[in-house]
Amino acid sequence: MGAQAVALQLDIAEAGSFNSFIDTIKGILAQKWQREDLDILVNNAGIGIHKPFAETTETDFDTLVNIQFKGPFFLTQKMLPVLKDGEASLIYPAD
Repeated sequence: MGAQAVALQLDIAEAGSFNSFIDTIKGILAQKWQREDLDILVNNAGIGIHKPFAETTETDFDTLVNIQFKGPFFLTQKMLPVLKDGEASLIYPAD
């Protein structure tokens, strides 16, 4: 049908990688589609802690929060200059 897509890998728990990820996005947008912004951002990362409540460690919990909440929050914040001003859609699928 003529549609084109690019798949990029990102560890959402590693906020230090967001700037280089966004630079990659900007480069691909300019090169492949001759544009500077995105119409949509889908934050679809997620994990579960599959152990009993009493056995869940603080590290397990921090990883969960970083992937489910903190990462998507700060990625979206850093992505604001790349999202189409006033028109971009943000999607956070529910589990």
